[in-house]
Formats: sequence, structure tokens, C-alpha cells
Amino acid sequence: MSPLPWLERGLPVLLPLVSVAVSAMAVRALVPKLAAGDRRTGQRAAALGIALFGLYAGHDALGPDLGGDSHRALGWAFGGVLGLLGAGLTLRREERTGEARIATAVLGLAVGLLPAGAWLAAEQTTIFEDVDEVGEERARWRRRLAPNDARAWLALALHARRKEQNEHALAMASVADELRPTDDRFHARVLELRSDVRAAEGDCERARALFDEALEARARAAMESLDLDLSESYRMPPALAAECGFGD
Repeated sequence: MSPLPWLERGLPVLLPLVSVAVSAMAVRALVPKLAAGDRRTGQRAAALGIALFGLYAGHDALGPDLGGDSHRALGWAFGGVLGLLGAGLTLRREERTGEARIATAVLGLAVGLLPAGAWLAAEQTTIFEDVDEVGEERARWRRRLAPNDARAWLALALHARRKEQNEHALAMASVADELRPTDDRFHARVLELRSDVRAAEGDCERARALFDEALEARARAAMESLDLDLSESYRMPPALAAECGFGD
């Protein structure tokens, strides 16, 4: 069972689909006006640009709910379908109106790649490192644009915990942990969140056990990286201290 409502689950697929379709139609109308010489060459080059946009935008659109991370080939197949759809919508029946020119092809390709540039810029604005400091809206948009980004899921889980939506927080944290199973520091942050939830529910024994696991995971990460300073990464679950009394 996904921790997200159906619309949120579908947005990572709908966003690239709609973006490719709208971009293709806009480019289809724009290129003939810009390529006054050989419109057919410009149109084909633009279609190639849109196809590349569809391939890139779609390759990571299938999140954990649709098996995207565990079946990367499925994501690239979806990207390929989007690319073909975009190219088909971009192309139009054009008679050759002049001699084929490299400049026309370059112009068409550049116009076709404009949506890809905008998509990349949007992705870059949503990237973050600190899951504890990022805003909820930014994390939500990061998950929509990159549904296989474990940080986005964990950041949303932390925001859910702050709202005391504990079951939702645990479900989101589980997805995050599955997406990034070999990162001990990341796993430790997930364990700290689970400890916080269990402490808030009054299960202090389980909360302490989870926090001990988190400390062990951080210690392993520190030893592997030879970074023995744990002061910056240490996260005491607030409910563990408030409800259970750390060290009691």
C-alpha cells in the first residue's frame, strides 16, 4: 500500500507526459515560422530534440509504486515511448521548400531541446542534501520530478512526523530506506525517525532499541569513511528524550 494518495502517485508520470505533449505541439507550430528555408529539415531536427526530452523526462518517472527503481529497463522503456510520442506530435507533413541547411537543422534541434533544458533547470532547483532543513513543498516537488530520490521520501516522512502523522511518516521512511539500502548514514536517519515515532507512541523499549541501531549504523559509516567526528551527524529523537528519558 502506497503512503501517497492516487493523484500524488500519478503525478511523476503525468508531469512528463503532459510536458512532452504540450512541448511537441508548441514546437510543431513554432519551427515552420523560424525555419523559413527548408521547413522539413527543421521539423525533423526539432522532433529529434523532443524525442530526447521525452526519453530523459520519462526514464525516471516510474517511482517505487510502479517498480521503477527495481526495474530500470521499464523506466527507459517508458522514456522511449514518451520520446516516440513527442516526435510523432512534432512532425508534420512538409514539402521541401528549399535546400537543406545545417543551420536549419541546428536551429530545429535547439528549439526541440528547449523543453529539456527547462526540465533540467526545474530538477536542479529541487535538489537538496539536508533532509532535516528542506521545506516540505520543495521536497514534494523533488519527489514528483524524481520519484526515486530517497532523500525526497525521507524529507517528506520527517515533515509528516512533525505533523504527528506517524503512520504516514513510517510508510514514507520505509520507501526511502528501500531506495537507499546500502547507505549507513541514511539508514541511521531513518532509524532515528522510527525511534521518534515509537517513543511518541509510548513504546520506549522499542524506541531505545531503534536508536541504538541508529548509533551503530552511524559508527559503521564513520569507520568506513575514517570520519570519527559524530557531533555533526548525531540526531537525538525529540520524543525519545521527552517521553522516555534518554539513558534511563
